[in-house]
Amino acid sequence: MTHLYISASSAGDSMQRLRALLVGFFLGCLLSLTAAWLILPDAEISAAENRKLSTWAELDIDSWGVLTSQFERYVADQFGARDWLVKQHFRWKKRFGQENQENVFAGAGDWLFLAQKGLLAFHRNDQLFPSSHLASWKVFLDERRAQLAAIGSRYYLLVAPDKHSIYPEHLPGWAQPVDELSNTRQLLRYVDENGVFGLDLTAALLASKNSGQLYFYSDTHWNTYGAGVAYRAVLDWIRVFEGWPVIAVTPVKINLSEGFEGDLIRMQGPLSSEFSESYPAPIFDQACEPSELAYEFENTIEMSGVYHCGEGPTVLLVGDSFSEYLIPYLARSFGTFVHVLGVVKDQELVSLARDLQADIVIQEKVERYLRDEPY
Repeated sequence: MTHLYISASSAGDSMQRLRALLVGFFLGCLLSLTAAWLILPDAEISAAENRKLSTWAELDIDSWGVLTSQFERYVADQFGARDWLVKQHFRWKKRFGQENQENVFAGAGDWLFLAQKGLLAFHRNDQLFPSSHLASWKVFLDERRAQLAAIGSRYYLLVAPDKHSIYPEHLPGWAQPVDELSNTRQLLRYVDENGVFGLDLTAALLASKNSGQLYFYSDTHWNTYGAGVAYRAVLDWIRVFEGWPVIAVTPVKINLSEGFEGDLIRMQGPLSSEFSESYPAPIFDQACEPSELAYEFENTIEMSGVYHCGEGPTVLLVGDSFSEYLIPYLARSFGTFVHVLGVVKDQELVSLARDLQADIVIQEKVERYLRDEPY
């Protein structure tokens, strides 16, 4: 009887120690993630979800009701290791056979489309932007144009189409456009009429669809071929509006790397085990490496550097991940080319353009970000 009592007591002690260890481990993880959130700078974009995240700089401290909801969203977006945790969530959902329809929609064949926050409905073109939204963008763009014009830089808005706008035929009938006038065309037409020129690349990309695949099956972005079409459209635009005789560069070949898995696969996973996609990379006969450009930004900004690989004017390109595919082309087309990835505040943009003596400042935005308030 004594022996049984001692064994039961020992087992109870072991269970208590295990519970204490588990609680300590949980608290340690929680404290580590909280510390990472407090110490590390805010992320601007979620790689796992391909969307803009809430940042501290966007909190409205003048309104308590608005501030509380914004702060809750900010903590949810910026909590430590959030992107990694989201990726694990998607991975485990896939393992148990649950597709992530919330963020990814499976179109015809192997085509995957981003579906978060009503994006499929947005591309039906049946609900255009309200006049207040158009006015907000007009004020934002006009202020940037005026500030840059004051230092001798011209400002243009470049809109990269979502895959939905270029390949709507791979979406089901209920998700296809019901009107030719899109929200993007509506907004650009409005700002054009009010003094800010914007370039919508949709027409150029649609006209080149028969020449080859322009967007990845498994990714939200255009591929090298699509970026090449966009690049040539930008040069045509610069020739017309600036009068510069810019000569287009052409890759000597395209290298194909097999086994590419795009951002949509990271969210949901391929539709079949046989799925495979290649990544085309342009190869040029002239090397073009960036030199470092030291510049301090308030937000999390990635700067590719400054390129001196061509001839002519100085061009500054500020954009999201779509703009990265343009670098190999644009860097070889101008005397000085600088690429900045991220959100740059007005004064920072003006200061950088002044230091670079930029002739042109191009702000690239992917189409879906036009739904947001301008930033």
